Amino acid sequence: MVKSFRYTNALGLPKKLVVAEPNAEGKYPVTLWEMIHGEMCGSGAMTKDELNDYLDHFGIKERF
Repeated sequence: MVKSFRYTNALGLPKKLVVAEPNAEGKYPVTLWEMIHGEMCGSGAMTKDELNDYLDHFGIKERF
């Protein structure tokens, strides 16, 4: 794991985005977790710009 980010979504659910080391294409594999029950909500891969857009959307000040 490179980094993780915690936030609350628009429905009031606590979430955690876990970001791993970049893959061969330069994208960062990510997993999204719901923190009340510890369930995985999804996974994928994002560029650094996509990650920062995601963080902006949820009001996370920290940059990747």
